[in-house]
Amino acid sequence: MGPSRCAIEPSYKATVVRRFWHGAAVEIVFQSTAVLQDDSNPMHLHGHNMILLAQGFGNFDAAKDVAKYNSVNPPVNNTVLVPNLGWAAIRFVANNPEVWFMHCHYEFHLTMSMAAVFIVEDGPTVDTSLPPPSAHFPTYCGHDDNLLPDELCLQTKKDA
Repeated sequence: MGPSRCAIEPSYKATVVRRFWHGAAVEIVFQSTAVLQDDSNPMHLHGHNMILLAQGFGNFDAAKDVAKYNSVNPPVNNTVLVPNLGWAAIRFVANNPEVWFMHCHYEFHLTMSMAAVFIVEDGPTVDTSLPPPSAHFPTYCGHDDNLLPDELCLQTKKDA
């Protein structure tokens, strides 16, 4: 990837949701800026393994830190440690269609929205796509913004 294709996003105080095409190479740099904390942050990704490209202390500098990436034999895991006041660069291939959660393993950090939701879209074949829901899967009635399940809608219609 590198700095020429790098999109820097601001920090958020809410759970971020991102959608990825099937097969997309996703690169994320976690930056720890917590000066009042001395712990590292274990970041965990459900549904995928990620490769640890590099870690370091201080602020990530895309112009020079990308040169430190280990592309020969990087460690592969579903959890990486982001050093306190440091950074960790990871990459994974979004090839498992589903809605997946990435979060810090410290519960307190999770409650502070140190998390993201990744939506991986279906691939081009049956083998790379989610099967359709069963006929008994709950559906929703009315409009897209109606969050009542069918049985509640039917009950409401009977009561009216």
